[in-house]
Amino acid sequence: MAKDWVLVQWADLANRGRLRDVEITFQCGGLVLCGTLIGARDYFEGVGQRAIAGQREAVGGRPEIIEAFQGLYRSYTERAAPERDNLDPDHLHFRDVQILFGHETASRSPVLEIPFWRVRIDAVDGFVLAGSIAQLPVSTVVGPVDEEPNADRDD
Repeated sequence: MAKDWVLVQWADLANRGRLRDVEITFQCGGLVLCGTLIGARDYFEGVGQRAIAGQREAVGGRPEIIEAFQGLYRSYTERAAPERDNLDPDHLHFRDVQILFGHETASRSPVLEIPFWRVRIDAVDGFVLAGSIAQLPVSTVVGPVDEEPNADRDD
């Protein structure tokens, strides 16, 4: 699948720090996701901080494991530095992501909130500049809809 040239430009601008706090709603593999576009560096810094904090809690602060994670995410962050960015990025990075599952369950499923999300540009099926799940036109009807709401009744 080809990469959408608009998303490639947005990813490049976000990676270079020239596009900030843009909320995007996109469809990917049957999911609808809403999030704030960020650069790759911000993504790896944020994910790294969470991973390191998780390791501190999970292993009781074992220095060799924490140090390994710090080095790993530091290398990712350095690789994603704006001056090293590829002019043809392959991924979009988001923070504060809300996920809405497929159309059949949209009115019944709770929104799943994820702190960070990375997606291949060529995996995005569609997108729109828009805010949050709350702004999407999702039906609140759970049961079958009456096909003839104005039908004659014997009241």
